[in-house]
Amino acid sequence: MFDFASYHRAATLADAINLLTDNPQAKLLAGGTDVLIQLHHHNDRYRHIVDIHNLAELRGITLAEDGALRIGSATTFTQLIEDPVTQRHLPALCAAAASIAGPQIRNVATYGGNICNGATSADSATPTLIYDAKLEIHSPRGVRFVPINGFHTGPGKVSLEHDEILVAFHFPPQPKEHAGSAHFKYAMRDAMDISTIGCAAHCRLDNG
Repeated sequence: MFDFASYHRAATLADAINLLTDNPQAKLLAGGTDVLIQLHHHNDRYRHIVDIHNLAELRGITLAEDGALRIGSATTFTQLIEDPVTQRHLPALCAAAASIAGPQIRNVATYGGNICNGATSADSATPTLIYDAKLEIHSPRGVRFVPINGFHTGPGKVSLEHDEILVAFHFPPQPKEHAGSAHFKYAMRDAMDISTIGCAAHCRLDNG
């Protein structure tokens, strides 16, 4: 049994931002794999919930004509792994997603949640960095785009204000030839444990 002080299911992105603005104690719920653990342990900082998991603005994987890629922040890791677009353009991100927990967790855990919780063991962070992603962040003040490089400011800390929501990841067109990328994870129990070490690399041969 979860002890909610308040629970609101946002109807739109604007609605979610307003709910955050009106309640300084509110926490966002998307996949819930982190938030529900805090609720289970009766963490008082997680008793006011704004549910955003069904917002269309946070969903979808879209490839532009020039090869640029947009991924909604509420995209699950299973969706990342199975989408042909991400398999082709962001293979290291797909590999990282496949290394996270088990299929039950990957079916609900979201890409945005993994980045925004600020955990040093976040498996999707290094692939996001090597592909030079920019983060689309909405707030009452408008929209800003920030590079992933510098978004994490310390263990458990990110450059995100309380009334801001990460809406999407934007990746520039990736080189089609003479390039490759990979992700490596070491954990005591492989996918069923958090990373002890995680790294990713993206290489391109200029004269290959």
